[in-house]
Amino acid sequence: VGLSKGASALAFSEILQPESFAGLFLMEPIMTTPGPTSGTYQRNAILARQAIKRKPSFASVDAARDYFKPKSMTSNWDARCLEAYLRGSLKPAADGGVELRCPPQVEAEVYRTAMVFDLYPRLPEIRVPLTVLFGEASPVYTLTDHEFGSTQTLAQSIPGRYTGSRLLEYGGVPDLGHFLPMERPDLIAQRIAKMLDSIERSELKANL
Repeated sequence: VGLSKGASALAFSEILQPESFAGLFLMEPIMTTPGPTSGTYQRNAILARQAIKRKPSFASVDAARDYFKPKSMTSNWDARCLEAYLRGSLKPAADGGVELRCPPQVEAEVYRTAMVFDLYPRLPEIRVPLTVLFGEASPVYTLTDHEFGSTQTLAQSIPGRYTGSRLLEYGGVPDLGHFLPMERPDLIAQRIAKMLDSIERSELKANL
């Protein structure tokens, strides 16, 4: 189960080492093209600039909550997920407050150096059961793949790219943005359980 670049990393791991996983549940996988003139490269440059401006420290966890809650990134998150994010992303600071475990400079560098994957043209190499979901309110969902020679959106083009016979589910989830599991954790958990059940039933059938 992976989200965003994590989803891309899992997919690429499966491509490089087939059957590493029994199945893949990918949410908003990032499919990029190399080169400083590509749209995906430019988008990552914007994300890097935004990350470097992120406030790195706070007087308290409550102050951090007040900072992140109205941000466009986290404003639609389930309250439980925001609290989990605060618990995991903050650590005590020397001045008695709290600070981000991942400094903005490091986060920015992740975006700057993220153009090493060329996942999109290699999707057909994935043979394990696959679910790919996008948030319909996410810019990733509405992104066209003209960089790859098509005017379709990435979500629309995936069935044609994935030639395996075990594409279990694909498409957009209404009203959700890029952070699907943080916005609707219960719904995403149900989708994951559905996929696991499908894989289990397939394996039982194969062993009969």
